Amino acid sequence: MNPGRASAALALLAAVASLMATGVTTFATVAGLLGMASIAAAVVFDRPLGVLCGALALAAAIPLASLGGASTPALVVAGVATALAYDLADAAVESRRSFDPPARTGRAELAHALGVTVLLGLVGGSVYLVYAATAGSGSPLAVALLLLGAVSLTAATRV
Repeated sequence: MNPGRASAALALLAAVASLMATGVTTFATVAGLLGMASIAAAVVFDRPLGVLCGALALAAAIPLASLGGASTPALVVAGVATALAYDLADAAVESRRSFDPPARTGRAELAHALGVTVLLGLVGGSVYLVYAATAGSGSPLAVALLLLGAVSLTAATRV
């Protein structure tokens, strides 16, 4: 298996999940499609900037979906899936740049994907618990912004 292939496939799956969760309005769907296409092109052509642009487009779809009436759980799923798509696509690009084609990195990529999924799932779950603890009195846009902040803080620990 070529380096980065497992991470690339899982990144595209996460991008599709984010698109499905936010596709409630035309603008959110277009932003999600642009993000998914950018991530797909980035993992094929090894372009880190494409990964970032794709993740930003997927993230832009979240508040657009919130304004369109998306449910709070859908927004949380979209945020987690967006962060997961970014991390896994970035890992795919870096794996391809770091290892020769005969290198077998599939198990390491799957272990990385599992760890990141658990971490982001805990972040998403905690955001939803904060929302539920306030008896849902906040707007869905507030949940989207809270999730963006939580994912940003989690991403900051990666640097």
